[in-house]
Amino acid sequence: MIDAGSIPLRRWRQSFRRPDLLVVPGLWYRRWRGRRELARADPAVWRDLGITSAQARDEAAKPFWKS
Repeated sequence: MIDAGSIPLRRWRQSFRRPDLLVVPGLWYRRWRGRRELARADPAVWRDLGITSAQARDEAAKPFWKS
């Protein structure tokens, strides 16, 4: 439990802010684009990244809103 008396009030309030409305869509777009590129990549690229085809497939199948 957070004790508001132990940290400055301004910092305590910041911990409860909603995500910036301009940041979230950009994050979602980067995830979508990265997963699309991963799905289209060669197995040689997956090996270079150190992931298996199953890991690449699982990551590419995730929706953009999940990290």
